Order: sequence, then C-alpha cells, then structure tokens
Amino acid sequence: MLSSIWLPSAPRENARRVLLYLVCGNPGCIGFYGDFAETLRAMLDGHDKQATIAWDIYGRSLLGFGDVEEGQQPPQGLDAQIEAMYSDVAARRDSKGQAYDWVVLMGHSIGAYICLSIMERHARTTTRKANAQDLVLRHGLLLFPTIALLAESSSGRRLALARRLKLSSALAQVVVDAATWLLPRRLLLWLLTLALGMSERAAGVAAEWLASRDGVRQTLHLAGSELDHVGQDGWDSAEALWSLAADSTTPAIFMLYAKRDHWVADSVRDECVAKRGDCARIDIDQGELSHAFCTTERNSWLVAKIVDGWIAEIENGLSQGQ
Repeated sequence: MLSSIWLPSAPRENARRVLLYLVCGNPGCIGFYGDFAETLRAMLDGHDKQATIAWDIYGRSLLGFGDVEEGQQPPQGLDAQIEAMYSDVAARRDSKGQAYDWVVLMGHSIGAYICLSIMERHARTTTRKANAQDLVLRHGLLLFPTIALLAESSSGRRLALARRLKLSSALAQVVVDAATWLLPRRLLLWLLTLALGMSERAAGVAAEWLASRDGVRQTLHLAGSELDHVGQDGWDSAEALWSLAADSTTPAIFMLYAKRDHWVADSVRDECVAKRGDCARIDIDQGELSHAFCTTERNSWLVAKIVDGWIAEIENGLSQGQ
C-alpha cells in the first residue's frame, strides 16, 4: 500500500521553496489522494514560470494505515496522529536537504483538525517541538473540515450509536477480513466502482485498505477518538490562526465546506462562517461536491481547482504585502 506522495516542483532559480503538506482524512490512506495531488501538481506547474515560489507537495498515510509498521501495533488515536504529523512536518526537507522557507498545511476532514492542532501548538512556545524551532507555518487549507461538534453530524450520530452498542473494532476487522477473503478481488473492485461510484484508482486503494492487516480496526478506533476530541469549538483561543499571514494581505486559514456533508452538521458550518467569515477565507460549494471528494476523478479535479485558486491568492497576497 502506498505510504506517501512526493510531487516536487521543477527547479526554479532564486525561488523560495515552500512545502504543501497534505494530511489525510480517515481512513488515513494517502493513496486516496493520488488523483487530487497529481491534478494540483499539474495546475501549480502551469503558474507563471517567473513566480518567486516553488511548491513541493508531500503527504503520507496516518499512523496504522498500511502494513509498513514492523510487527503488530495497537491502533492509534487522534493525539498520536497529531504528534506524528507535527514531528514529520518539522523533519521535512527539500530535495537539497535544506529546510523549507515555509510550510502550508492542507488537511481533509479530520486532517483539518490535525492541521489546526499543529498550528496551534506551534504558535505557543510552551508546546512547540524542539525540532521545530525553524519551522515556519504560514497557512492552513482545510477541506471539508471536521473541527467541531462531530457528534452533531449525521454520521457522527451513527458512530456514537455504534459505540453505545459496544460494537468492537476488532470484531469488525475480523468480519471484513473474512469478507475480503471470500470475495474475489475483481468483484470487490466492481462493487466499489459501480455501486459506490469510486474511480478505479480509489477503488484499488479501498480494496487494499480493506484487505490490510489492521486497516478497518484502525479506522474505527480513530473515529472513536475523533468523537472524544472533536467537541465544542475551542479554536478562538489561538488568535494567530484567524489573522493575516505575516507580510501578506491574505488570511492564514482557507476553508472549503460542502453544501451538504454527512460529517459536518449545517449548524456547525454556519456557526463557523458567522464567527470567522471576516478573518478566514471560507467557501461553501453550491454544487454536488461530497465529503469523500478524493474518491472520484471529477471531484478531485474540482477541489484541486479551488485549492489552486487559493494558492494563487496566497502568492498575490505575498507580493502585495511586501
């Protein structure tokens, strides 16, 4: 199973090197984002060749997804994912082995919560990691963000019911293992593509995830941890998140919501817009974009187009702010 995506910019003389770091949703398989990341890479390559910023794209799977870890590992909760992603962001270097000029975090679903958590911890000297002293985080790009009151969403309510019924993630893993063993791979791929509408690429990733040693167990364990942590909106305490980026005329945070999202209650989305519409760039799709945008080529392209527009806005704001 693919463990990371690395799509560097072509070499540019005298350009600042910037890392666009992608944080997965749940299931945390980076392979789901292949179409999206490659489309965004092509769009960024189409920017002005004289631009002063060279964007590298990197993303990795969350802990516990895939069989790359040695031996049997316990499932990892949300805090562990935040710590692991923060450490990895701080350790990233460009193709020459040098620290990036700055980093932009881009998170999908619970990945958006992870991004905000990293930015909040990094903004405070008391919670900043020792190996992250030179890390410059300028922006967060949040796609279909589950950052508050997860239990109020329709899927959150179903997940809470499953927990009350004490449905075991380990048992679910056993059931899925049996099903994937009995079902021919070709039939499974057919079900994922035709019945669920996934692209062939996403269906292949989903089949690998279902067949992996601990994929379903990890997904359900992390989902339960999300329910425990993603409660009342407490992000206002981190004032630096909701301001203009340094030396720029653009906000630090960009957000994309769906018109309807089974993981984000309308009331939670609307409250966020009311509270932060003046200090963050918030877009609400009026079409049919779904929460799991990365599972279809069309929606991957549409979201990549939106993100490309945000990045162009960041580039323009940087030049105007200096």
